[in-house]
Amino acid sequence: MIAKNLLVLSSLASFYHGTPHSKVVRFFQNAKFMPRSFSQRLAILGYSVAIAGGLFIAPPASASDSSPWEHSGAAGLSFTSGNSDSLAYNLRFLGTYRTLENDAAYGLDYFYSEDSGITNNESFRLFGNYNQLLGEKFFFGLNGSLFTNEPSLVDYRVDVGPVLGYYFMRNKKGLLSVEAGLGYAFESKDSESDSFATLRLAQHYDYRWNEVTRIRQSTSLTPKANDAASYIFEFSAGLDLRMNNRWNIQPRVTHRVDLDPAIGQGKSDTLITVGLAYSLNGFLKEEIDRDDERKTLREKDLKTEGNRKGWVRNAGLGASSSSGNTNTLNLNLNYEAIYRSDERDINLKGDYRFAEANNDTTQNRLNLSASHSWKLNKATYAGIGTNFSYDTSNDLDYRITPAVHAGTHPILTDYGGLALEAGLGFTFERQGSVNTNEASFHLTQRLYWQLSYHTYVTQEITYQAFVNDPTTFNLSSYLFVDTFLTENLSWRVGVQFFYDSEPPTGAESDDFSVISGISVRF
Repeated sequence: MIAKNLLVLSSLASFYHGTPHSKVVRFFQNAKFMPRSFSQRLAILGYSVAIAGGLFIAPPASASDSSPWEHSGAAGLSFTSGNSDSLAYNLRFLGTYRTLENDAAYGLDYFYSEDSGITNNESFRLFGNYNQLLGEKFFFGLNGSLFTNEPSLVDYRVDVGPVLGYYFMRNKKGLLSVEAGLGYAFESKDSESDSFATLRLAQHYDYRWNEVTRIRQSTSLTPKANDAASYIFEFSAGLDLRMNNRWNIQPRVTHRVDLDPAIGQGKSDTLITVGLAYSLNGFLKEEIDRDDERKTLREKDLKTEGNRKGWVRNAGLGASSSSGNTNTLNLNLNYEAIYRSDERDINLKGDYRFAEANNDTTQNRLNLSASHSWKLNKATYAGIGTNFSYDTSNDLDYRITPAVHAGTHPILTDYGGLALEAGLGFTFERQGSVNTNEASFHLTQRLYWQLSYHTYVTQEITYQAFVNDPTTFNLSSYLFVDTFLTENLSWRVGVQFFYDSEPPTGAESDDFSVISGISVRF
């Protein structure tokens, strides 16, 4: 409700006086952009609490913390509502323990996705292991895991057993090991239960390449003891890209092959995710020079972000994907190039959203804009610009609007500014097989502000309508929070909202998205 209230208040301030009261009331009464199902609300609430807690509540890592345990949790989220209703999120937790004599690890992985309220993927894995050194290289260990996967009709699969292994490498930077052993499995597929003895062959690699990059990779082969041709093969690989002492980004790919699947199910599943991870006791304690006053790796003399002169370019990416018994893809790309000087401003923006479930496209939207403004004085400006957009989920083939504009900055400081803008243009549009070419106008409110040394906010609302009928309008808005983690790398969390007062037949009026992903400055 917080996000909805913010959008409502901003929207009212921006276009209420230019729109008939009944139209505004109907717009908010019919707004259906908030998550409807319990799973959607729970996912977004949990993700928001995790991010907020980590950014604003967590204490700094202690240099005196010498515990052999390292705990971290990661989460990724993609959500849309309106003409495309989809939700995908992944949760991950990992605890590792290492001393001179033994190693231990435990954790869980969970992935969930749905489209139009129908679950199309849900998998859960819980695992743990303990290894005791026998001399310098050999070790004895115990392993256990629990796996469930709804698309593959795996009700549960439990594997337990001892192993004997060998370390090819084991030092402060990482380890490389192989292991083999006997085990026992309990499983149920499509309500058919079974239990049997197994063999286990596995390989593990965990290495810190430098202060920023860590790679984790593992492979396992688990055949039935009495039928080597019936086996499960699992592969996983991922990177930990450290952003500061507490946070890192975790892109990851997992692949699972089951040569004895449930009847009618495929043999393999692949999942690609990107998550934001938080460590309870800090990353890379041995390599980092502590400085309690530093919250990021950014240079201390870095200029204020709010009104930096010259070019600033940002590119963002958020993605999740699965294939096999279920096929899903959620992708969001954005690009922004801004040039600021004492005489002029140039803004180039692009945003693309794509989603599909089982080869059916549920979202395909592109927005491009370019503007050039000349400063008349410190606070006012005038210029030209153009916008292009298409949205297949809203049956919009194209909308092109060249326009002239003028605006003012009621607030303009070294930390950012607030801009109010109005413009007059001409719209060329084809939507729902209907061509429209008419004069149009727009009202825009734009905010960009550096909240703290490592947090930057951008927000915009644009109301666009035809001159001869202001009650037929489009409203677009977004709110992004970028947490700078290095000088050129940030994690972006945000919301986007689009509203069409007169959608084509069969289409929804509004589209709402929650996004998160990596943003890179160059």
